[in-house]
Amino acid sequence: MYQIRNLEIHASYSCNLSCKSCSHFSDQQIGKNVPLEEIASQMMQWSGRIQPKMFSILGGEPALNKQLVQIVRECRKQWPFSKLRLISNGFYLKNHPELPLALQQAECDLEVSVHHGGEEYTEKLKPVRELLAQWSSRYNFVLKYRPSASKWRTTFEGSGSEMVPFNDGNPEESYKVCVAKNCPQIHEGKIWKCPQLAYLGMVDIKHQLSEEWQKYLSYRPLYPTCSDAELQQFFETKAEPACAMCPSCHRHFEIPSPLRI
Repeated sequence: MYQIRNLEIHASYSCNLSCKSCSHFSDQQIGKNVPLEEIASQMMQWSGRIQPKMFSILGGEPALNKQLVQIVRECRKQWPFSKLRLISNGFYLKNHPELPLALQQAECDLEVSVHHGGEEYTEKLKPVRELLAQWSSRYNFVLKYRPSASKWRTTFEGSGSEMVPFNDGNPEESYKVCVAKNCPQIHEGKIWKCPQLAYLGMVDIKHQLSEEWQKYLSYRPLYPTCSDAELQQFFETKAEPACAMCPSCHRHFEIPSPLRI
């Protein structure tokens, strides 16, 4: 078993929020929910070869998936020795009344990402906090709130068909400042270096991206048929040409409200 720091999978590519420059491209309306059977099949191809210290269930917004409770249980089944966490913006957790028990039984942490500090967003989050306070009082699981908006940064410019990569030409520096360097993704049964590379193809299908993206769209992920040597090389490789699609320095900005009107 090859040990890695973290491994992630989407329960949904869709999101109820629209965070500008989302590193998972959830603001580009690219996706759908991922069926439990598909998630289980994808994980099964790797769970006998890789041992992540942390396994993360996220999206998009995973709570949009009606099978979320079963997905949490399946992830624990497939990764019995990993720390398990579910990352959500919280707004649709109310649709899963059986989730707190599943979190307790699966020993799965719940991390709520707070994507804006504005008054309207904070007010809409109050019922979420109240609900989770009730869950926490009745069930034993770790609950955290992540101030995601406080260090928001852009990884591409524009939107939709007008999107363009930064092309700073310095993949080593881009890798140094990358906040997703420990976020490999299981997607379509393969493992991708980061969410930007994993879901870029879905953006291209939706928006027909310009020629500038082709060298990044040609990135080759790790296939389940890889050798042990190829697997080790994949995870030990740090900066590579594809890293140049992201900026070589942090480009922070004040995120506008991601609430969909």
